[in-house]
Amino acid sequence: MNIPKQEDTLYYDEVREIIILTAENATGAGRSGNQDFWTASTRLLASYDVKSGATYKDGRISWVITDDELKSYEYAKRFNNLSIYRIYARRNKNSDNIYYITDVIEQNITFEPFEEILTEYKREIKISDDVLGELILNKEFGNFENDIKWCGNDVNISIEVDINNQSDWNDIIAMAVNLVQNQQTWDDIIRKSAAEQLTELANDWAEDDYDEENDEIIEPPEITEEEFAKRIELSDISVYKNGEFTFWFYDDDMFWGHSVTVYGSIENGVDTAQIEG
Repeated sequence: MNIPKQEDTLYYDEVREIIILTAENATGAGRSGNQDFWTASTRLLASYDVKSGATYKDGRISWVITDDELKSYEYAKRFNNLSIYRIYARRNKNSDNIYYITDVIEQNITFEPFEEILTEYKREIKISDDVLGELILNKEFGNFENDIKWCGNDVNISIEVDINNQSDWNDIIAMAVNLVQNQQTWDDIIRKSAAEQLTELANDWAEDDYDEENDEIIEPPEITEEEFAKRIELSDISVYKNGEFTFWFYDDDMFWGHSVTVYGSIENGVDTAQIEG
């Protein structure tokens, strides 16, 4: 498919030779509301402009796909994970590390500067903390992760960081530590807020049972806010680098298996609770 005018104007006309290093599980596709085409893209760990000799971290390459290509999912197989390619591409006018690909020249090549980046990327990064235990960096998603004890139960915690800005890691982890150290207070606040916002909806979702033997409708007992707060079961906690958090709960089938999700921030408390999934 030829590049649509809306995309064409975003890129310089000059086609350059670029060496790219792809990220993991990095290909997706989408379109905005005013577009009648799909754009596929693959995230990059790095790129090298052969003409200028400049190397850039991160970035992405994009190309337009048809409806059939989207449905077949073939576009997602165009680039392998953590692989080095030599391509022809046009550079984005606003970002040096974003490209529109015109052709693949060579794939799975060796390029020494990227081999070093790959070696570093594959190196496991751990941080040991007295409260959170051994945190392991998930480089694909930019999160430190571990299983912790929360009010006596095992839950997963993930802490978002900027992989390229290690100077901020300690401050972000400290926010998560504060949350966990005060877990009983936070647990009470979060459950109470979820119950206040969602109990009425849970009663609306409750299905009437039909007793065939007696040919009658059996109305389910009303769910109280206190009961709602006790029934939801915490599974995951996410702490973000801006101080916000998300708590995910199993719904005990009150919403037919959907998750109960609570959003807020360490500074301002709970913002909203909703059902998802």
